[in-house]
Amino acid sequence: MTSLARSTRLGLVLLALAVSGCRGKDALPSGSSRSGEQLAERYCQSCHMLPAPALLDSASWQRFVLPRMAGRLGIHGIGAPADEERLEEGSGGALIRMAGVFPDSATITRAEWDRLAAYYLREAPAHQRAPVMPPVAVGIPGFRVRIPDFHVASPSVTLLHIDSVQRRIYVGDASFNRSSLNILDGKGRTVTTLPLRSPLSNLQTSGDTMRAVFMGQLNPSDAPRGAVALISSWREGHNPIIDWEVDDLQRPVFGSWADLSGDGIEDAVVSEFGNLTGHLAWYERLPGGRNRQHLLTSQPGAITTLVRDM
Repeated sequence: MTSLARSTRLGLVLLALAVSGCRGKDALPSGSSRSGEQLAERYCQSCHMLPAPALLDSASWQRFVLPRMAGRLGIHGIGAPADEERLEEGSGGALIRMAGVFPDSATITRAEWDRLAAYYLREAPAHQRAPVMPPVAVGIPGFRVRIPDFHVASPSVTLLHIDSVQRRIYVGDASFNRSSLNILDGKGRTVTTLPLRSPLSNLQTSGDTMRAVFMGQLNPSDAPRGAVALISSWREGHNPIIDWEVDDLQRPVFGSWADLSGDGIEDAVVSEFGNLTGHLAWYERLPGGRNRQHLLTSQPGAITTLVRDM
């Protein structure tokens, strides 16, 4: 019986939020007489829920959305070159090409595309009314704001984790060309700052063990530069030891830890958000620091997972 089958037998259910990668459906015949609205129902819903034209003004549809949608359907030259979605360079771009995010050939005829685009431009409002915003109330009853002495110039906070047992606050930061984990005490005073190889997106602590997820790159990317690691003896004054690690991950943002194979060893479910590609998988911990990947979905966009024994 495989490890995945054993985990199914144990009744461990993984609930994941994932965003589907865009794929155009089989193109209609070139002589199709379907309306622009009917074409939108067919093609736009191959990626996501059907967007109503009223969601944006006509200028936003024409300049920002339609040129990018056209590229996902293999239609090029729509709008100004600067408005088209650019392909990432390097290893991330290679993975996007392999996944076929931007088809080499059109999945819709140009005549059909023109009708689809005309439908959105015709039905969209010229201008949108500003939404009615309720007044902003400052403060929460029963709580008060206390400003800590901790400060990072031009911060890019990637993580906030509170350890109520050790009374520690963890703040991950990805300032320009520098990533760090800042550890504060219960009063918000800086205890120590640890330099990191890449931004932290998820962190769990228990005793002297840290379960960490490294994004690899903060900005949207499909480059496999992220990692998930199990680190022991990491507290201030000790020498951290990486007991187990999986690298070359696509911009992971979350990790759930549980014994999924039934062997008494904690495994990791990793949400590799990626950008245009990425996937959701769980990694079985094997002897000698090795691991085995079990793919759950090859679609990008997973942001979190819940592991429950039903």
